[in-house]
Amino acid sequence: MKKYGELTRYISILETDDGGRWAPVQGKGTKAEPMQLPFVTYSAAVYQFIKDFYFFEKAKAPYVHQYNQLLDSQGIKLNSEFLTIERIGTFDDETVMTVIMGIIRNDRFAEGTLRHFLKNGVMVLLLKRLAALDEE
Repeated sequence: MKKYGELTRYISILETDDGGRWAPVQGKGTKAEPMQLPFVTYSAAVYQFIKDFYFFEKAKAPYVHQYNQLLDSQGIKLNSEFLTIERIGTFDDETVMTVIMGIIRNDRFAEGTLRHFLKNGVMVLLLKRLAALDEE
């Protein structure tokens, strides 16, 4: 089995999955009816991918835990303007894993980050890069 096969099997799943949906804002913002901020409800496939990614990271890629330092040291920005197909094509496997971890973790602080990168195809591009590196 390929080194990243446990993760790259999600390529076809994430290409066709809707990823998740924004939950509507609820409440009026009053004391009696406080407003709940919007949040993303991810699909079962995305939740499973996140779970499998963390399991893989813990077992086989513990360096990814230091994702902030790794991204900073390489000057990588987690935005659509930086993460282009051309740039992703130059990443090694550790960089790809680090970027994926950064996206997943940043979603905890900036709701919808993961959904954004699922919708614009960057997450699938990252997984395809892992698959290509597995072939080399």
